[in-house]
Amino acid sequence: MTGGNRLVVLLIAASMFAVAGCAAIPDSSTPIKLEQVVEGGRASTPEPPDSQLSAVELARSFLADSVDPDDDHRAARMHLTAEAADSWNDDVSVSLLASNYNAIDAPDQAVAPEEGTAVVEVSGWEVGILNEFSAFEPRRERKEFLLPMRWTDDGWRITDPPPGVVIPLTDFRDHYQPVQLYFFAFDRPGLVPERRYLPPATNSSQPGQIVELLKKGPSPALQGAVHEVLPAGVNIRHAVAENEEGAIEIDLTSLGESPYEERRQMVAGLVFSLQSLRPTPVRVLVEGVDVLPERSEWHREDFNDLRRATVPDHDLPGLVVRDGQVQTLVAVGEEPVPGPAGDGAYLARSASQSVTGSNLAVVGDDGMGGRKLWAGEYGAELNPVPIEASSLTRPTWRAGDSELWTVADGRTVLQVVGTGEGGWQAHEVAAGELREYGEISALRFAFDGMRVVAVAGGKLLVGAIVNSGGKPRIGNLRELLLPGNPQAQGPSVTAVSWNSPSTESLEGDLLVVATENPEAPVVRLQEDGLDGRTYQATNLNPPITEITAFPGRDVIVADENGLWTTSDLNGYWKQLLRVSGASVVPSYPG
Repeated sequence: MTGGNRLVVLLIAASMFAVAGCAAIPDSSTPIKLEQVVEGGRASTPEPPDSQLSAVELARSFLADSVDPDDDHRAARMHLTAEAADSWNDDVSVSLLASNYNAIDAPDQAVAPEEGTAVVEVSGWEVGILNEFSAFEPRRERKEFLLPMRWTDDGWRITDPPPGVVIPLTDFRDHYQPVQLYFFAFDRPGLVPERRYLPPATNSSQPGQIVELLKKGPSPALQGAVHEVLPAGVNIRHAVAENEEGAIEIDLTSLGESPYEERRQMVAGLVFSLQSLRPTPVRVLVEGVDVLPERSEWHREDFNDLRRATVPDHDLPGLVVRDGQVQTLVAVGEEPVPGPAGDGAYLARSASQSVTGSNLAVVGDDGMGGRKLWAGEYGAELNPVPIEASSLTRPTWRAGDSELWTVADGRTVLQVVGTGEGGWQAHEVAAGELREYGEISALRFAFDGMRVVAVAGGKLLVGAIVNSGGKPRIGNLRELLLPGNPQAQGPSVTAVSWNSPSTESLEGDLLVVATENPEAPVVRLQEDGLDGRTYQATNLNPPITEITAFPGRDVIVADENGLWTTSDLNGYWKQLLRVSGASVVPSYPG
């Protein structure tokens, strides 16, 4: 695998940057080699392993030093014989191994010091891979391999390492730098984030690594759902680095003519991506001329109008459905929402308010054992949506107040859109990939409207809304593993919600997940599934039937005793509403 200052340039076409309009800037010059673009690297030269290490200790040292990709994994190659160092293929894959892996003298191939040979057996659980886009892909596979060794003048050295790179998860977390790359949503305004991981390097090389990853485009998790930030054919004139004024400077060439708005979008994507690393101002040039004439340096605050299609209203209190009524979470049981929904006219089972607060969707009983969906203006009489179903999941609004989705009968994903004058129409969405996992019991949109999280067959899945011939399709699905023993299949998931620290955070989106595990009924995960932590279970009475979260708000869960809330992973759950013998369904906007 090549890392750091040897990233490979893969330029992917971006349809949103089609050549149009005029730009009074040069569009070509002689580009320089990539090795000059991504400067920096290691801060010090690696030392060879201690000659006194045992064979097992050398094996563990080899895996730990594999975290450093510099100079074709020079630090790891120092653990190999000269012949093995020359022939080791480190470009196959990067596998992440659960940190509780075993490394022992192979039982059937014991150490033979008189012959100067040894074999170490490494076994454990692979929890994921780092793909060619430097994005994490979760996996759960048993991994076993042998490391044969020979005694040399420098101590034990490996003679035949397996192809590819294996890194213990703890070492990966300690040394790789997570960043957020930003791309533009395919069919609506707004930026869509994707988490990537930069290898160990000096701070000066990391901005260049981010730009090169942007040139590669979205990883498979977002392909078909977003546009690239940098158009095809663009090159970089000199190293991406801080200039004398302290701004990160990017000088492009071969950009071609493009309208002002497309150039502004490109700059916004670069600024948001680079400032997820650190809040340094960014300057973007083309042939030495500022790409945008208004100013020379940019911050993410300069592009707030491009960040989100819809800005959530943080003053909205959230809702709870209880005894067929829709009520506010601020004054539960005392203040029903205005209109028929608050009066119980729809025999509500669940409800969701749009992120702006203007619209409301309610799932209720149809009086014949089935479910019905109503939608419309918050506080007014809602309009029925023509759907026949025995069950409907809690609605989820898609980046605004004119489109919501729900799942009928655990199988059929429905897109419900406003038709004007209060009407709503449902259309089936292609979701065969999701149905393969089993009954779909939950579906929630991220604020950007392009990413979804779902529960199907008790499994936790994240995916994207892929453009398929002009129609939306749920695709690019990945199953996320809950924190704990990777060997176990894990408990069934019962509910899920998106949860970010705040709408202005660049730390990456989080998920809060309810499970059937009484020891860990609520967990928190990074969206890609790499990092997960368990909430304290104090006061909860599993199973958890619903969970909801919102930026800057406490997480709320429902169990058989009512609603509980917490703001702290390590804190106890505080009762928000006590209910016995009846179900309650909380929901924040979205």
